[in-house]
Amino acid sequence: MSAYLGNPPIANYRELLGVKTVRKLIDQTINNSATLTNDAALFYYMRANERWYVLTNIKLSLQATSDFKFIFTVPAGATFVGNQSSAASTAAEDALTTQNTILTAAPLLCSLRIAGQYVGGTTAGYLRFQWAQNTATAENTIVLANSTLILIRTDAG
Repeated sequence: MSAYLGNPPIANYRELLGVKTVRKLIDQTINNSATLTNDAALFYYMRANERWYVLTNIKLSLQATSDFKFIFTVPAGATFVGNQSSAASTAAEDALTTQNTILTAAPLLCSLRIAGQYVGGTTAGYLRFQWAQNTATAENTIVLANSTLILIRTDAG
């Protein structure tokens, strides 16, 4: 007999289905730097050989002068391939771990949406969002609070 009377709590449902949500709680600002920087919140630890479908809704406050670049880092042997779109740019499917993707002439506020497939190798480690200004400029480039990283496990687990 089940320990639950009715439906299990949502947290248990998510664990059962392999759905993870990472939400950024505070704004993060880069000013006058084109060096890719780890996002303080948008990352997730991947075990070896896992497969995940990944969705993002990254809220940005940008300036057109500096533009915006980003990349995902993954453990050795893993890949992350997907599509990105924003109010400023759209791109075809790319290996989002091997090149900087750049938003140009960005509006002041926009959302970056990425849909992709993470395929893990034999090494565990972090899927991590990194970002920076494309051109170092003395103005704020901000990834805003409530940006999200949603992961849905697609292997047998």
